[in-house]
Amino acid sequence: MVESAPLSDQRLRETIERYFHGMQDYQQGDLICQSQVEELQLYLRRTHGRVTATHPRLLHRVLPDEAPLIGFFYRNDGANVLREAAERLHGYRALQALAHTVSGRTQISAAISSKNPELLVNSAKQVFSREQDSRSPEQNERQVGPGIHHLFTLEQFIEASLTPDNAENPTPAG
Repeated sequence: MVESAPLSDQRLRETIERYFHGMQDYQQGDLICQSQVEELQLYLRRTHGRVTATHPRLLHRVLPDEAPLIGFFYRNDGANVLREAAERLHGYRALQALAHTVSGRTQISAAISSKNPELLVNSAKQVFSREQDSRSPEQNERQVGPGIHHLFTLEQFIEASLTPDNAENPTPAG
């Protein structure tokens, strides 16, 4: 049954958080993937109708399940190592840049095997820094603008969901 009253931002936030926290093994700050968001969006459509969090463009800003970084996160101790590295790097963006190269994927695998997030922190900082240095200042500015990059965490998804412009008219992910 779809509610007739509009869903407040606070209630939407609470509903989304409750949904994810009900998932087995989910922890705050975890990397999220498209299948999780797709399930959430189906649930929200059934229970609350069309809300900003159900916009299809939000789904496409979340990493697909087959993305290398997602594969590493959900492998053995990958979540623990990547979660800690992401916390120290202030997000998953640098790790995503690292996962785009063969050597980066090798480094991620080695860090997970050795359970050493520091390996990832140092490598990701170097790769991310080189990536930004290779772009023009205008490209860097567009890359870090609001609504540009992927939505890696539940909190990022919620923030984008609560901003209709972010949900409905995002600039393509970079």
